[in-house]
Amino acid sequence: EGNTFAGLEICGSESDLQYYLLVVKKVRGEILLESKTELSDLENLNEKIRKDTPLFICLNTTNVLVKFSKDHDTKKPEALVNNSFPNLDLKNFYYEISQIDSKAIITICKRIYFENILDKLSSLKITVVGYSLGISPIQAILPYSSYDSISTTSQKLAIDDGLIVGNTTHIDNQNAEYEINGISLLNTYMLSFSVILGHISKNKTVSNFSEKIQQFRLNYTDQRIFSTLLKSALLFFVGILRKSIH
Repeated sequence: EGNTFAGLEICGSESDLQYYLLVVKKVRGEILLESKTELSDLENLNEKIRKDTPLFICLNTTNVLVKFSKDHDTKKPEALVNNSFPNLDLKNFYYEISQIDSKAIITICKRIYFENILDKLSSLKITVVGYSLGISPIQAILPYSSYDSISTTSQKLAIDDGLIVGNTTHIDNQNAEYEINGISLLNTYMLSFSVILGHISKNKTVSNFSEKIQQFRLNYTDQRIFSTLLKSALLFFVGILRKSIH
Protein backbone atom coordinates (compact mmCIF):
# COMPACT_ATOMS: atom_id res chain seq x y z
CA GLU A 1 0.00 0.00 0.00
CA GLY A 2 3.02 2.28 -0.09
CA ASN A 3 4.32 4.52 2.67
CA THR A 4 2.10 7.60 2.25
CA PHE A 5 -1.31 7.81 3.93
CA ALA A 6 -4.03 10.46 4.01
CA GLY A 7 -6.68 11.06 6.66
CA LEU A 8 -9.74 13.26 6.15
CA GLU A 9 -12.14 14.39 8.84
CA ILE A 10 -15.54 15.56 7.61
CA CYS A 11 -17.19 17.60 10.35
CA GLY A 12 -19.67 20.38 11.04
CA SER A 13 -23.34 20.61 10.05
CA GLU A 14 -24.95 20.09 6.66
CA SER A 15 -25.10 23.84 6.11
CA ASP A 16 -21.47 24.34 7.14
CA LEU A 17 -19.26 21.31 6.47
CA GLN A 18 -15.51 21.45 7.09
CA TYR A 19 -12.84 19.11 5.77
CA TYR A 20 -9.48 18.61 7.49
CA LEU A 21 -6.94 16.68 5.42
CA LEU A 22 -3.71 15.28 6.82
CA VAL A 23 -1.01 13.46 4.83
CA VAL A 24 1.76 11.49 6.55
CA LYS A 25 4.66 9.40 5.35
CA LYS A 26 6.06 6.33 7.05
CA VAL A 27 9.86 6.34 6.87
CA ARG A 28 11.90 3.57 8.53
CA GLY A 29 9.11 2.90 11.01
CA GLU A 30 8.66 6.56 11.88
CA ILE A 31 5.58 8.59 10.95
CA LEU A 32 6.37 12.02 9.51
CA LEU A 33 3.91 14.82 8.80
CA GLU A 34 3.88 15.70 5.10
CA SER A 35 1.02 18.22 4.82
CA LYS A 36 -2.18 19.44 6.45
CA THR A 37 -4.94 21.35 4.70
CA GLU A 38 -8.35 22.76 5.57
CA LEU A 39 -10.67 22.38 2.57
CA SER A 40 -13.92 24.15 1.77
CA ASP A 41 -15.29 21.31 -0.37
CA LEU A 42 -14.43 17.81 -1.58
CA GLU A 43 -13.85 18.92 -5.18
CA ASN A 44 -10.44 20.31 -4.18
CA LEU A 45 -9.31 17.05 -2.60
CA ASN A 46 -7.73 15.64 -5.76
CA GLU A 47 -5.33 18.57 -5.87
CA LYS A 48 -3.98 17.77 -2.40
CA ILE A 49 -3.27 14.03 -2.56
CA ARG A 50 -1.81 11.73 -5.17
CA LYS A 51 -4.19 9.40 -6.95
CA ASP A 52 -2.60 6.27 -5.46
CA THR A 53 -2.51 7.56 -1.86
CA PRO A 54 -4.88 5.53 0.35
CA LEU A 55 -7.45 7.78 2.02
CA PHE A 56 -9.00 7.09 5.42
CA ILE A 57 -12.12 9.04 6.39
CA CYS A 58 -13.49 10.04 9.76
CA LEU A 59 -17.12 11.15 9.48
CA ASN A 60 -17.81 13.43 12.43
CA THR A 61 -20.70 15.66 11.40
CA THR A 62 -23.79 16.51 13.45
CA ASN A 63 -25.49 13.52 11.77
CA VAL A 64 -23.19 11.18 13.71
CA LEU A 65 -24.41 10.33 17.22
CA VAL A 66 -22.31 8.97 20.10
CA LYS A 67 -23.11 7.41 23.47
CA PHE A 68 -21.08 5.81 26.25
CA SER A 69 -22.13 2.42 27.64
CA LYS A 70 -21.04 0.68 30.84
CA ASP A 71 -21.68 -2.61 29.08
CA HIS A 72 -18.81 -3.54 26.76
CA ASP A 73 -19.68 -7.10 25.75
CA THR A 74 -19.06 -6.98 22.00
CA LYS A 75 -19.99 -10.63 21.51
CA LYS A 76 -23.48 -9.29 20.86
CA PRO A 77 -22.75 -5.87 19.29
CA GLU A 78 -26.26 -5.31 17.96
CA ALA A 79 -27.74 -5.76 21.44
CA LEU A 80 -25.17 -3.31 22.77
CA VAL A 81 -26.16 -0.75 20.12
CA ASN A 82 -29.88 -1.27 20.73
CA ASN A 83 -29.44 -0.78 24.48
CA SER A 84 -27.88 2.62 23.81
CA PHE A 85 -30.18 3.57 20.93
CA PRO A 86 -33.55 1.85 21.53
CA ASN A 87 -35.81 1.01 18.56
CA LEU A 88 -33.03 1.64 16.06
CA ASP A 89 -33.44 -0.13 12.71
CA LEU A 90 -29.88 -1.35 12.11
CA LYS A 91 -30.66 -2.01 8.45
CA ASN A 92 -30.63 1.75 7.99
CA PHE A 93 -27.68 2.61 10.22
CA TYR A 94 -23.95 2.09 10.41
CA TYR A 95 -22.54 1.57 13.89
CA GLU A 96 -19.06 1.41 15.37
CA ILE A 97 -18.06 0.33 18.87
CA SER A 98 -14.67 1.43 20.18
CA GLN A 99 -12.73 1.21 23.46
CA ILE A 100 -14.08 -2.31 23.75
CA ASP A 101 -12.02 -3.36 26.81
CA SER A 102 -13.80 -0.94 29.15
CA LYS A 103 -16.70 1.50 28.90
CA ALA A 104 -17.78 1.17 25.28
CA ILE A 105 -18.16 4.15 22.96
CA ILE A 106 -21.00 3.53 20.50
CA THR A 107 -21.31 5.69 17.41
CA ILE A 108 -24.06 5.56 14.78
CA CYS A 109 -24.90 7.22 11.47
CA LYS A 110 -27.56 6.71 8.79
CA ARG A 111 -26.24 4.45 6.02
CA ILE A 112 -27.71 6.49 3.19
CA TYR A 113 -26.02 9.65 4.51
CA PHE A 114 -22.55 8.10 4.54
CA GLU A 115 -23.11 6.22 1.27
CA ASN A 116 -23.89 9.52 -0.45
CA ILE A 117 -20.52 10.89 0.70
CA LEU A 118 -18.69 7.76 -0.47
CA ASP A 119 -20.47 7.95 -3.84
CA LYS A 120 -19.37 11.55 -4.24
CA LEU A 121 -15.74 10.66 -3.49
CA SER A 122 -15.96 7.78 -5.96
CA SER A 123 -17.26 10.13 -8.66
CA LEU A 124 -14.20 12.32 -8.02
CA LYS A 125 -11.94 9.25 -8.57
CA ILE A 126 -10.72 9.38 -4.98
CA THR A 127 -9.68 6.04 -3.49
CA VAL A 128 -11.22 5.46 -0.06
CA VAL A 129 -9.54 2.57 1.75
CA GLY A 130 -11.17 2.84 5.18
CA TYR A 131 -13.48 4.92 7.31
CA SER A 132 -14.60 5.45 10.87
CA LEU A 133 -17.40 7.25 12.73
CA GLY A 134 -17.23 10.17 15.15
CA ILE A 135 -14.62 9.96 17.90
CA SER A 136 -14.10 6.20 17.42
CA PRO A 137 -10.59 6.48 15.89
CA ILE A 138 -9.24 8.64 18.74
CA GLN A 139 -8.42 5.56 20.81
CA ALA A 140 -5.50 4.85 18.45
CA ILE A 141 -3.55 7.84 19.80
CA LEU A 142 -4.16 7.24 23.52
CA PRO A 143 -1.13 4.93 24.00
CA TYR A 144 1.05 7.80 22.71
CA SER A 145 -0.58 10.51 24.83
CA SER A 146 -0.20 11.62 28.44
CA TYR A 147 -2.93 14.28 28.32
CA ASP A 148 -5.87 14.19 30.74
CA SER A 149 -8.12 15.71 28.08
CA ILE A 150 -8.08 15.97 24.30
CA SER A 151 -10.22 18.26 22.16
CA THR A 152 -11.36 17.40 18.65
CA THR A 153 -13.31 19.59 16.23
CA SER A 154 -16.55 18.87 18.07
CA GLN A 155 -15.89 17.56 21.56
CA LYS A 156 -13.63 17.68 24.57
CA LEU A 157 -12.74 14.19 25.80
CA ALA A 158 -11.74 13.45 29.39
CA ILE A 159 -8.92 10.89 29.61
CA ASP A 160 -8.03 8.75 32.62
CA ASP A 161 -5.34 6.08 32.57
CA GLY A 162 -5.37 5.90 28.79
CA LEU A 163 -9.15 5.58 28.52
CA ILE A 164 -11.87 8.03 27.51
CA VAL A 165 -14.12 8.46 30.54
CA GLY A 166 -16.38 11.31 29.41
CA ASN A 167 -17.07 13.97 26.82
CA THR A 168 -18.58 17.42 26.43
CA THR A 169 -19.67 19.08 23.22
CA HIS A 170 -18.55 22.51 24.39
CA ILE A 171 -15.07 23.32 23.09
CA ASP A 172 -13.22 25.98 25.04
CA ASN A 173 -9.81 25.49 23.41
CA GLN A 174 -10.36 25.38 19.65
CA ASN A 175 -6.69 26.04 18.94
CA ALA A 176 -5.30 23.48 21.39
CA GLU A 177 -2.06 21.85 20.22
CA TYR A 178 -0.94 18.34 21.11
CA GLU A 179 2.17 16.28 20.57
CA ILE A 180 1.36 12.72 19.54
CA ASN A 181 4.18 10.31 18.78
CA GLY A 182 6.53 13.21 18.06
CA ILE A 183 4.09 15.06 15.78
CA SER A 184 2.62 18.41 16.83
CA LEU A 185 -1.02 18.77 15.81
CA LEU A 186 -3.85 21.22 16.39
CA ASN A 187 -7.07 19.72 17.72
CA THR A 188 -8.63 20.19 14.27
CA TYR A 189 -6.38 17.44 12.88
CA MET A 190 -6.59 14.97 15.78
CA LEU A 191 -9.20 12.71 14.16
CA SER A 192 -7.58 12.91 10.71
CA PHE A 193 -4.35 11.64 12.27
CA SER A 194 -6.11 9.10 14.49
CA VAL A 195 -7.87 7.37 11.59
CA ILE A 196 -4.50 6.92 9.83
CA LEU A 197 -2.72 5.73 12.98
CA GLY A 198 -5.56 3.30 13.67
CA HIS A 199 -4.91 1.64 10.33
CA ILE A 200 -1.13 1.55 10.68
CA SER A 201 -1.29 0.16 14.23
CA LYS A 202 -4.16 -2.22 13.33
CA ASN A 203 -6.42 -0.75 15.98
CA LYS A 204 -9.54 -2.81 16.69
CA THR A 205 -13.14 -1.61 16.67
CA VAL A 206 -16.40 -3.48 16.11
CA SER A 207 -18.74 -2.33 13.35
CA ASN A 208 -21.32 -3.49 10.82
CA PHE A 209 -19.26 -2.12 7.93
CA SER A 210 -16.00 -4.05 8.43
CA GLU A 211 -16.70 -6.31 5.42
CA LYS A 212 -17.26 -3.26 3.23
CA ILE A 213 -13.92 -1.79 4.33
CA GLN A 214 -12.23 -5.12 3.65
CA GLN A 215 -13.60 -4.98 0.09
CA PHE A 216 -12.37 -1.38 -0.29
CA ARG A 217 -8.87 -2.50 0.72
CA LEU A 218 -8.89 -5.48 -1.63
CA ASN A 219 -9.98 -3.21 -4.50
CA TYR A 220 -7.21 -0.75 -3.63
CA THR A 221 -4.59 -3.51 -3.50
CA ASP A 222 -5.74 -4.90 -6.85
CA GLN A 223 -5.57 -1.44 -8.44
CA ARG A 224 -2.11 -0.82 -7.04
CA ILE A 225 -0.79 -4.19 -8.23
CA PHE A 226 -2.28 -3.63 -11.69
CA SER A 227 -0.75 -0.14 -11.88
CA THR A 228 2.67 -1.47 -10.82
CA LEU A 229 2.56 -4.32 -13.35
CA LEU A 230 1.44 -1.95 -16.11
CA LYS A 231 4.34 0.42 -15.41
CA SER A 232 6.78 -2.50 -15.35
CA ALA A 233 5.43 -3.82 -18.65
CA LEU A 234 5.73 -0.40 -20.28
CA LEU A 235 9.32 -0.05 -19.10
CA PHE A 236 10.09 -3.55 -20.40
CA PHE A 237 8.75 -2.81 -23.89
CA VAL A 238 10.45 0.61 -24.01
CA GLY A 239 13.71 -1.16 -23.19
CA ILE A 240 13.16 -3.66 -26.01
CA LEU A 241 12.35 -0.86 -28.48
CA ARG A 242 15.49 1.03 -27.54
CA LYS A 243 17.62 -2.08 -28.07
CA SER A 244 15.99 -2.77 -31.45
CA ILE A 245 16.59 0.84 -32.57
CA HIS A 246 20.28 0.63 -31.65
